[in-house]
Amino acid sequence: FTVKKHYILQDYIKRLLNERNQKLPGYEDKIHHILSEMFIDLHRSYIQTNSKSMQMEKVEAVHMQMVQNITKDWTLQDLADMSGYSSSRFSALYSERYGISPIEQLIALRIQAAKDLLKYSNMTITDIAEETGFSSIHYFSRKFKQATGMSPTEYTKKYRPES
Repeated sequence: FTVKKHYILQDYIKRLLNERNQKLPGYEDKIHHILSEMFIDLHRSYIQTNSKSMQMEKVEAVHMQMVQNITKDWTLQDLADMSGYSSSRFSALYSERYGISPIEQLIALRIQAAKDLLKYSNMTITDIAEETGFSSIHYFSRKFKQATGMSPTEYTKKYRPES
């Protein structure tokens, strides 16, 4: 239970105990009413929690597809379609779950793969850009520099072990 739900239950319990202790006329009906209200609120809370959990499971499934296929030419609409949500709803849920937009995440995944290839392969920068799903060497270089503070060439010179 969240703190808010905990206090709501405490309120119901106080009301129930108050009715039982005072035993005013109609107290049994009042207790029945309070219990009914409490169970309805608990049921609604369960449905909301379960619904949110199912939403996040869909978002996580799409995330895994994206991670496993970083070179695919994903669009936000492609990712949203896989989740069954509109692009704006999917983007909001994804950002809520991962703290970053889906397209920003895709670029970050591609940059990480490119960093590994720049360090540990003898591939050209053009080939690495293509291999990691970037549409052009210029776009790749710009995004790489934004993410790392250096160009792919500078990164290679700094981090690739001497052969």
